[in-house]
This record gives sequence, structure tokens and C-alpha cells, in this order.
Amino acid sequence: MKKMIIYLDLTFWQEIGVLEFMSKLPARVIDYSNYDENMEIECSICNRKGTPKTSGWIDTDSHYCLSVSCPVCEKMILVANYASA
Repeated sequence: MKKMIIYLDLTFWQEIGVLEFMSKLPARVIDYSNYDENMEIECSICNRKGTPKTSGWIDTDSHYCLSVSCPVCEKMILVANYASA
């Protein structure tokens, strides 16, 4: 039981840390019309530079936006909103 309490406590503090982190270093948000798979992007955490195409971490599963994450630290770097109807 003690291990479960420690795990829950750690999970809680990790979630609090994520909220603080995301508010200070949010992903850049642009319109999809301004998106280019060869545009230069840089991760604010690990400073990796590259393009969405070279990152290989482009998520197009959403109906609302496309997102690009850093292949090194997995932080979301860029969000491109699709045009609204």
C-alpha cells in the first residue's frame, strides 16, 4: 500500500509540473496556410533545430489541427490550425 501512495503522490506532482511547464513554454500556434513542412523550427527545451519534415513527429490525426513534436524530447513545438468553415 505504501508504494501505491508514493506513486500517486509522485504522479500528482508530475502533473502539477507539466501544467507549470506548459504555461511557460507553449507550442507555437499558426494557421495552416502559413505552415510549410520545410520551415525552420527549434525546440525550446533541448534546442534541436530542424524542419517538421525532418522531425518525423507530425501528427495529422486531428480534424482541427496538425502538430509537430521534437523527436529528441517529445515536446510539442508547433500547432497548425486548419481553416474553419
